[in-house]
Amino acid sequence: MFVGLAAAVLATFLGTFFGALAGYCGRATDDFFNWFYSVFTSIPYLLLILAIAGVLNQKGTMTVVLILGLTGWTGIFRQVRAELT
Repeated sequence: MFVGLAAAVLATFLGTFFGALAGYCGRATDDFFNWFYSVFTSIPYLLLILAIAGVLNQKGTMTVVLILGLTGWTGIFRQVRAELT
């Protein structure tokens, strides 16, 4: 329960922050975050999770929370950005 809740909070924070920044600032900032989103979503989800796990090279609950939080922000980013554009 802790892993799911903590990962959702992290993903929500990242998605909201990135989306608000992209939607509010516009122009170059928006272009950069849209490029980052496109690159991030073009990588298969499972491969991305395994790559992040390999880079972190640690085991434990916080690693799982970090991986899920870092890969789950994209949907929230698109929603928040669309609301502020």
